Amino acid sequence: MPSVANSDISRPFNFYLGLGIPLALMLLLLASDPTGIDFAISKLFYTSQTGFIGKHSWFLEDVLHDRAKQAVITVGILAIAGFLLSLLPTRFKVRRRSLGYLVLALVVSTSIVTPLKTLTAVHCPWSLRDFGGSETYTPLLSERTPTLTHEAEI
Repeated sequence: MPSVANSDISRPFNFYLGLGIPLALMLLLLASDPTGIDFAISKLFYTSQTGFIGKHSWFLEDVLHDRAKQAVITVGILAIAGFLLSLLPTRFKVRRRSLGYLVLALVVSTSIVTPLKTLTAVHCPWSLRDFGGSETYTPLLSERTPTLTHEAEI
C-alpha cells in the first residue's frame, strides 16, 4: 500500500473557525468603536513639533514599507510561478494543492483591501487635523466630512 504524505491529506474546512470568528470580531469592532484606543496609540508616536516619530526614517519608509511591499509581491509571483509549474509533470506537482491555496489566499486578500478602504472611508492618521493633516475625523462607515480641496478652490 503506497504511503500518503501528510501534506496531501486535507481536512474539511471548519466554517465556525474560518468565517464565524472573523465575522464575530468584525461585529464586535463595529459595535464597540475602538477609535479611542487607536487615537491613544497614535498620540504616543506624534509630537506637534516634528510630526510622527520616524516619518522621514530611511529604515521605516524604505525598508519596512517599500521593500516589504516588494518582498510580498515577489512571494506572490513565486507562488504563481510554482503553481503553474505544478500543472506540468514536475516535482512541484505534489505541492499543487498547497500552492493553489496560497495563490488563492493571496488573490482574495489583496483584492479586498481597496474596496474595504473605499467602503470604510477611514483616513490615515497623518491625514487628520489632530495629527497635522487637513482631514477631519469621520467615524467608521459614516459619510466623510467635506474637506476643502484644490478642486473646490477653483
